[in-house]
Amino acid sequence: MQRTGSVERSRGLLRNDSNVIVRTSSSPSRLNPDPRPDTAYSTSITSKLSTASNSPIFSPTSSPPRSLRESGRSNSLPLLETARNLAGALPPLYAEQNEKVFLTHCWVVLRHWGLGGRRVNRLALLALFFLLVILVIAYTGYLPPKHMGFLDQPPTASMDPDAAVLNLETGFTPIESQDEDADRPLSDWTRYRQYGIVIDAGSSGSRVQVYSWIDPMHIRQLADKATKHEREKMLRRLSVVEKGDEKGERWQFKEDPGISSFADTPDQVGRHLKPLLDFASSVVPTRKHSSTPIYLLATAGMRLIAPTARTAILRHTCEYVRSQYPFATNGGCDLHFRVISGELEGIYGWITVNYLKNGFGGTSTRKRKHTFGFLDMGGASTQIAFEPTADMARKHGDDLTGLRMRFLDGTELAYSVFVTTFLGFGMNEARRRYLETLIKGDRLEERAFSVPYLRAPQIAVSDAATSPVIVPDPCLPLNLLLNDTSHVPHDTKPLLLKGTGAFSTCLEAQIPLLNKSQPCPDIPCLFNGVHAPISDALHFLGVSEYWYTSSQVYGLGGAYNHSIFYRTTETFCSQRWEDIEKMHAEGAFPQVSDLDRLRLQCFKSAWIMNVLHEGLGVPRDRVRVPGDEDEDGKGVDVEGEGASNFESVDQIGNFGVSWTLGAVLLHVAATVPRSSQDTLGSGKFGMGLVLGAVVVGILSVVYVRVRRRRRRGGYGAVGTGTGQEPDIRMWGVDRLAEEGGIDIILEDVAGETNGEPLDPWQDNARLPP
Repeated sequence: MQRTGSVERSRGLLRNDSNVIVRTSSSPSRLNPDPRPDTAYSTSITSKLSTASNSPIFSPTSSPPRSLRESGRSNSLPLLETARNLAGALPPLYAEQNEKVFLTHCWVVLRHWGLGGRRVNRLALLALFFLLVILVIAYTGYLPPKHMGFLDQPPTASMDPDAAVLNLETGFTPIESQDEDADRPLSDWTRYRQYGIVIDAGSSGSRVQVYSWIDPMHIRQLADKATKHEREKMLRRLSVVEKGDEKGERWQFKEDPGISSFADTPDQVGRHLKPLLDFASSVVPTRKHSSTPIYLLATAGMRLIAPTARTAILRHTCEYVRSQYPFATNGGCDLHFRVISGELEGIYGWITVNYLKNGFGGTSTRKRKHTFGFLDMGGASTQIAFEPTADMARKHGDDLTGLRMRFLDGTELAYSVFVTTFLGFGMNEARRRYLETLIKGDRLEERAFSVPYLRAPQIAVSDAATSPVIVPDPCLPLNLLLNDTSHVPHDTKPLLLKGTGAFSTCLEAQIPLLNKSQPCPDIPCLFNGVHAPISDALHFLGVSEYWYTSSQVYGLGGAYNHSIFYRTTETFCSQRWEDIEKMHAEGAFPQVSDLDRLRLQCFKSAWIMNVLHEGLGVPRDRVRVPGDEDEDGKGVDVEGEGASNFESVDQIGNFGVSWTLGAVLLHVAATVPRSSQDTLGSGKFGMGLVLGAVVVGILSVVYVRVRRRRRRGGYGAVGTGTGQEPDIRMWGVDRLAEEGGIDIILEDVAGETNGEPLDPWQDNARLPP
């Protein structure tokens, strides 16, 4: 009669210099009558340890029968001496000759905790891991990335006026709707309307513009009474900014000259400002004066004068406005009266075109469409501003400037914009540099020749000059003679440019002006050594010279078509100048009032094309619109032939494109209360989220430990009929037992040995079939 043997569960620690613990644990498997697996089991640990120490550990001997404790836990004293033998036989684990043992040791530890532990252990660890990941995502998902340029503390005008404005810190806080407007008739256009004044102080003059919008707080009050769908429609958008006059006729006024002309007499700047401010006062209702902000933002002209003169002009401007007019300057003089950088001017322009083209619309309720890029070309410089694709933004975050917009419901939109100014690459400066390369050095000797001529009335030449140097110019219409070299250094002999009308040659002659050979700190690179995270998935809107060159002569303003633009320019330039003059006299160019526009049209057309395609890398023959790219910024669903990613604009809707509108939009956004949903990563909600995670983690650990103790149940005999065979695992411990000996762990070892306890330390140990 067979007797069912039992193997008790033993638990202890095996201590030696190597901090190695030997454990026998059970792993589910089917009983195999083949004795070979058991032989491998009984000899595997001894053989591995013997190999590691390069000496035999012990000779397997039979163990005396073990008595059971009352608690059911096995008496491990017979095994203790074997453990001590092991402790003396094993070398230090971290010794160089035992590197393989150490690596095996680490792998076993990892395997136990990651794969070899009990199911409840694995599930608990996985649950805690995923909980941690979810909390990290939730906590950081609403925080702006570092490349956004946002500050940990709200910026102020004294710290950095540009950063303060772009982060909606203007000094104007949300105010309740004015009670006096409630009694006004509904037909009153000024009812619940707010106003803003911006003075664009340029080099040639100052232009005041008055904008208006419905009070955001009043719109929110109306939305509270509407249905959910109507509320969404009313508030999930930016404020609607309009002209300050109901009819849109009396909203701007210009005064010459610019305020930079008062560099020597800054205390007299009030004489220049008075007509502008009087006009604004007449547009804004008197009851609204004290709540109407005013900004004087100076650009190119004021950047060129001495810093002391610039500071004096701005100080006297602030003093004059504050003493004579009740307009609001809550942000302080440094924020309301200042010279803005070319980069901030570019960002204002970027905001303007995207607002007018609905580039910001509906971005919180569905997948955000990509915004439009902004291009501006003046006489001295050209600017570019755009939001890179998601892929480019990740790679070049340090090159971007952050700004915020805010919907009427308080939801904030964060944008990362690349903006830069190319000084010396405006139309006038490009023309000057072109003439220098045309008439200087060897090129002048090779390409110029002398011919007698009759002086034309429009050409200024000294009386002594009878035989000027004629310089062929491929960027002028055919046969046009032009004395346009007075600002270019050359010898005393007069120079005369003669147009050849070779447009393709003109294009090639201008390419060196882009300085594309300059080293670039990173790729992609534009021109003049400037790096920019640009891609062909962007759609640009160009203003100023981009519009004038395309529209005034050719009538090709709007969507740009490279093929048509090239052919039209080539045809125009190849015509004789006398024919072009005749066409102008007959009214063929109704938008052109000055012949200088026609004289330089070939050069300007070539420069526009070179900047777009050779400089900025705008594709010649593709068409995209924002939203035509995937998450990595790669273009998809491209349609069209001969069109490009560029469009010249001068007016969008009933608004002329002006960067001042972008400045007002940021001011209006700053007066909208911020939504509580945007504070997820901070404040009480964020703290509660962290505390909740800690509590859940603690409860999970307690649950796992209690469940483990219950399953062990006092270490009783559990081996009968389990259908499990033993397995040996090793893992390291950080602490050593305080006593000299550590038990060997024998856990869940089951088998039948005809009534004799199974001793797994014997090489001849066998599980019965």
